Amino acid sequence: MREPLKLEHGDTYERPNQTWVCGLAEEGPPCPLGPTAGGYCSRGVACHPLRDEDRWRCNRSELRGGPCETGPTPEGECCQQYSCTPARSLRSKRGRFVWAVTLATLGGLCLVLSSNWRNEVLAPGELTVHHAQLVAQGGDQTNRCASCHTAGNQTAFEWLSHAVEPDLGRPTQSTLCLECHKKEIPIESALLAHNVDPQVLLANHTEDSNTPRIDPTGSFACSTCHREHHGASHDLKWMSDTACQACHREEYHSFATDHPEFTSWPDHRRTRIAFDHALHKAKHFPEEKQEFACALCHMQSESGFQQTLGYEATCAKCHDSDIQTSWEAGVPFVSLPLIDTDVLSEAGHGVGPWPELATGDFDGALPLVTKFLLLSDEKA
Repeated sequence: MREPLKLEHGDTYERPNQTWVCGLAEEGPPCPLGPTAGGYCSRGVACHPLRDEDRWRCNRSELRGGPCETGPTPEGECCQQYSCTPARSLRSKRGRFVWAVTLATLGGLCLVLSSNWRNEVLAPGELTVHHAQLVAQGGDQTNRCASCHTAGNQTAFEWLSHAVEPDLGRPTQSTLCLECHKKEIPIESALLAHNVDPQVLLANHTEDSNTPRIDPTGSFACSTCHREHHGASHDLKWMSDTACQACHREEYHSFATDHPEFTSWPDHRRTRIAFDHALHKAKHFPEEKQEFACALCHMQSESGFQQTLGYEATCAKCHDSDIQTSWEAGVPFVSLPLIDTDVLSEAGHGVGPWPELATGDFDGALPLVTKFLLLSDEKA
């Protein structure tokens, strides 16, 4: 229970949790009752005089300062009345200020989100080089954002309506990703963990600490593993150790030091060949009048992984003749390696006349007999 104020002992009028305080608090002794919750003065008195025969006597207790210096009026009313205009407390003033700033901020956000340049302000960063090229022809920033985000061309009111109308958020970002990548990734496994059939994942999980934190049969958004808006040089395939361990229980300090090798899970993968896709597409395939298409060399395995077909199905048609020639019986006496005379000329290296049949990509080695002949030539 709060004790009564002792004004004569220097007590101050402090009611920090109330909205209104007595208006006399700064000018004189405040009313002990204080204003009402609605901000009206209680118009209190210091005491309630008692009649003693033919006189009125002040009955203010000693706890509240004792009898008033000036007694009651002849009519029996207390001569010390408290009447003021209540004022807002410091807490209330601060609260109103906070609300004003909050409303002003919300108003400013509404203006920004309703403007034509709002996507330029909200853009979290530059795109990677591949995505930047794809959306470069999208016109203004709004259309470019809408290429991957449904909300890119929606109004701020529609954004708020997502809470009650989930359909406004469709198609999802992952669905828009697959509009471009559906040829490389099968739709049915695109949003599964590692793009692998869940049954394959479950079959390879044991009851040890490598059991996943989450259900591998669920679907995952593309952005779970591929983080955009980190600049042109960012590799979308790169993932941090922390990102992997968000799904897998067993923690590894680094893939380079203590993570087990990927051997035959879920499919065995052979050593990669340094295949130059750009050169084959721009030069070799047109020279051979062949179609350059991904499906001619790559196919999806039963587990969902993209696999490269064997040599017979992919390379033999063009390379068998060259290999067969190198395996013919006999020892070549004179042979010239293939060199690119145009590249050497641009670099300032003159080679003089060079046989047309030995002009092309840098390839081949000199036979042993030719090397012996060149030993007598100091310039060679």
